[in-house]
Amino acid sequence: MKKVILISVLITFQLQAKFTVSPLFTNDMILQCDKPAKIWGKALPNEEISIILKTKKYTTKTLADSTWKIDLGIHEAGGPFDMLIQSAENQEYFDSFSFGDVWLCGGQSNMEFTLNAISTPDSVIKMIKNDNLRFLKIRNISSTIIQKDIQVSDNWMETNAINAGKFSAVAYYFGDYLTKTLNKPIGLISNNWGGSPAEVWMSKSELKKFPEIANAYNFMSKNDSLIINSMKLRTVMLPKWIEEGIKKDSVSMLFESNKTQIEFKNWQKAIIPFNFKDINLDEYNGIVWVVMEFDVPENMMNKIVNLNLGLIDDADHTFINGVKIGGKFLYNEERNYKIDPSILKKEKNLLAIRIVNYGGEGNIIPSQKTFFLYDDAQNKYFLNNEIYAKKGFDLTTNKEYVKPVWRYMAGWQPSSLYNAMISPMLELPIKGVIWYQGESNAERAYQYRTLFPALISNWRTDFKQPNLPFLFVQLANFKNPSTQPSNDSWAELREAQAYALKLPYTAMSTAIDVGNANDIHPKDKKTVGNRLAAQALKMVYGKKIVADGPTFTIMKIEGKKIRLSFKNLGSGLMTKSGTPEEFAIAGADKKFYWAKAKIENNTIVVFSDKVTKPVAVRYAWANNPSKVNTYNKDGFPMNPFRTDTWKGVTFGNWKIE
Repeated sequence: MKKVILISVLITFQLQAKFTVSPLFTNDMILQCDKPAKIWGKALPNEEISIILKTKKYTTKTLADSTWKIDLGIHEAGGPFDMLIQSAENQEYFDSFSFGDVWLCGGQSNMEFTLNAISTPDSVIKMIKNDNLRFLKIRNISSTIIQKDIQVSDNWMETNAINAGKFSAVAYYFGDYLTKTLNKPIGLISNNWGGSPAEVWMSKSELKKFPEIANAYNFMSKNDSLIINSMKLRTVMLPKWIEEGIKKDSVSMLFESNKTQIEFKNWQKAIIPFNFKDINLDEYNGIVWVVMEFDVPENMMNKIVNLNLGLIDDADHTFINGVKIGGKFLYNEERNYKIDPSILKKEKNLLAIRIVNYGGEGNIIPSQKTFFLYDDAQNKYFLNNEIYAKKGFDLTTNKEYVKPVWRYMAGWQPSSLYNAMISPMLELPIKGVIWYQGESNAERAYQYRTLFPALISNWRTDFKQPNLPFLFVQLANFKNPSTQPSNDSWAELREAQAYALKLPYTAMSTAIDVGNANDIHPKDKKTVGNRLAAQALKMVYGKKIVADGPTFTIMKIEGKKIRLSFKNLGSGLMTKSGTPEEFAIAGADKKFYWAKAKIENNTIVVFSDKVTKPVAVRYAWANNPSKVNTYNKDGFPMNPFRTDTWKGVTFGNWKIE
C-alpha cells in the first residue's frame, strides 16, 4: 500500500512540476495598461489553463510544444489586484500587482549600476518608499542561439528601504520622477550588462545588414571552442594564475609577513585617483602595489571603523599594518572594509593595496576625493591622496598565460544578449525604452551612426510596436580634459548617438556636465534619470515642458566671426558663469583653436584672433569638455556639436576586435 501511495505522489509531483508561469510574472508586478496584457508559461500538452482576474475567467489549452499563453485584454491603469492561474493539477496565486506603464531599462554598466553601487547614503535609502514603483532585474545570460525562456535575478520588488539599493540608479530616479508626476504605477525592467557593445543586443537577421559584424557572428558561431576556452580562461585559469603570481610576488612576501613599516626608496610617488599609466604601466596585466601612511583621529580610535577605497580595477587585497582587512575580484564593486580597532594606531598606519589587473586599464577611482574612514554615525575622515606605487609580479611571465579575448567572453558575442535577454520577452507589451550605452562602441563611432538606429528599429519590429518610444543618454564627459582642441572618439560617439534622433519617437538626454574624468561610472545618476523622465513626460505623456538643451541648427559666417543658431532654447540661453566655454574655431586648413564666444539675442557668436577666415565651429568636442557652462534657462545643458563634416579618428574603424 505504501508503495502505491509513493508512486502516486511521485506521479502527481511530476505533473505539478511541468506547470510553470514565466518568471516575468510574480507578485508585485506591473503589467502594461492600455495594451492587451499577456501571461504565458508551460504545462503538459493539451492541458487546460485558466486565469481568474477581476471575477472574469480566461482559458486556453497548452500547445504541443508545452507552451501556453493567455490574452487578458486591455485594462486601465490601477490596482492592486489579485490573480489566480491554474492547471488541472496545480495553481499559482499572484497578489499586489497593478496595471500601469512598463519601461525597459537597457544598456551597459551606467544603466546597470545600482543605488548601492553609486554609494547612495544609507540615510537616503532608508527614506525611500514609493508604492507606485516596482522593479524587476533580468539575469545576465548570453547565448549563441535564441532562447525561449527568460531568467530573472529576483522577482518583482516593491520600492522600499529594503529593496531600493538593488535598483538601477538611473532607472530608479527616472521611475520615481514619473510616478510622482503622473500618480500612476510604473514598472521598471532592468535588462542590461556592463561593457556590452550595441551589436550583442541585436538579432542575427538585423546584423546581416552589417557585413563586418555578421562575419564575426558567423566566425564565432562556428567556433564555440573559442568562447568556451575564453570563459575557462576567465573563470578558472585567471584565478589560478593570480594565486601563483601572488606566491611569486616579492612585495607580497613583505606585506603578508605583518609588515608595518617600509622604505619607499624604490617606489614611485603618485596620487589618488591612480592609474597604472601614472607609473608607465599601460595595458599591464599583473600586480601593482599601492601604499600610504595615515593617522587616525581621536574620535575614531578604539572602535570599529570602515575604510572606503572606491572602485579598484580589477581585483584587490587590502592590508592595514600587515593585517588583511578585505579584497574583491570585480572592478565594478565598491570597496568598503571594516577595520577591527585592535589593528589601528594613532599615527603612521600603513595601508597597502595589492591590485591585480587582468584586462584593460588598472586603476583606483575613489568614490569621493580620496580614501576615507567612516564610523557607524557616518562621520568621515579623509586620508591624504599621496601614495607610493610599485610594480609587482607580471602575470604574463607565466609560461601558460594567455590573455583572454574579451570578444569571445559571455555577453560580447554579436546577438548573444538579444538571444537570451530580449527575445524571450518580446511578447511582453511595454511603454518604452530608456537606454544608456555607447562606451563600448566609441572606437567604432562612425559605424554607430547606423548601428544604433538599426538596433532601435530592430526592437520596434520584434516587439511589434513600430512607435515604441526610445529615450537614450548621450555619453557623459570622461577621461583627462584636453589642453588643445582635438579629435576624440567619445565626441564622435556622442555625434553618432544624435543620428538616432532622425527616427521618430526618439529623444536624447545629454550627460555632458555630470561626468567624472577618472570614473567611467559617474555617481550623479539622479540628474540623468530626471532628464530622461522629462523627455518621457514631454514626448510620451504630452506634458508641455522643456526637456532638451539648446541644440545647434544653422551657422552664418560674419567676416571673422561665426554666428550659431539653436532650437530647444526654452526660456533662453545662459551660462552658469562668465562667457560660453569649450568652443573651438577653424579655417579652411581644418586646424582648430580655442575660441571666444558670447551670447547675442539667443544666438552665440564665436571668434578667435588666430582664425581670420573661419569656416567651422565645434562645441564640447572632446572626451571630457570639463568647462561646459552653456545652458538654457530651464537648466538643460547645450548639446555637443560641430558644424563641419570632416572625417574623424574613428572613420573606417568597422572591424570588431
